[in-house]
Amino acid sequence: WVTSHAAGRAEVVDRSAALALVALQGPEAEMVLRTLTALDLTALRAFTACTTRVAGEAVVLSRTGYTGEDGFEILVETAAARTLWDALLESATWRGGLPAGLGARDTLRLEAGLPLCGTDMDATTTPLEAGLAWVVKLDKGEFVGRAALAAQAASGLTRRLVGLELDEPGIPRHGYGVWRDGTPVGRVTSGTKSPTLGTFIGLAYVAVGAAAPGTPVAVDIRGRRVPAHVVERPFYRRVREE
Repeated sequence: WVTSHAAGRAEVVDRSAALALVALQGPEAEMVLRTLTALDLTALRAFTACTTRVAGEAVVLSRTGYTGEDGFEILVETAAARTLWDALLESATWRGGLPAGLGARDTLRLEAGLPLCGTDMDATTTPLEAGLAWVVKLDKGEFVGRAALAAQAASGLTRRLVGLELDEPGIPRHGYGVWRDGTPVGRVTSGTKSPTLGTFIGLAYVAVGAAAPGTPVAVDIRGRRVPAHVVERPFYRRVREE
């Protein structure tokens, strides 16, 4: 898809096998990284990136992540990835940091209400339905899909991605049906037990008539309709320093 839409002097090269990505996330991320780079991290704002050195290795450093916390993502050549990882882990350990895998990351992004591509978004969904209108500015010129989004914005949405909180124990898994007053109104895309909140949460696409926060619904979990209600996203919002 990317190569088919390359235009002008753009050249697309797949370097996936030559690069590794390490994410450093959490409230102490900046303090950990300060010990490993000469870059002024306070000048690196959210959603920006630069080339620099971390632990002596050449990297692309961005103030991004998918956990709902402050943090950084570090793109490095695979040959230098182990050196970078060891340096980050050593520095993080002194501040209580621990290695974490995709399972932990997935729980955090769900608590933060962040939709995951391939799970909560696919070729059948649009950014408007997923609550991502802020990343597709319709007034900033042409882009792939603009006409379809403009038409959808003009006609109105028929469904929205919403947060669900179950009123009883149960995991709302991908594909489970969502019901309201005995009528199917949507499907779950992600769900888990939130260790931070101690509740059972999920994301689901539901009809706009059932999308308002507070709307009572039920999730069909293995033949049992478990009561739930629509809540605002994110489920958890980090406290930002002034």
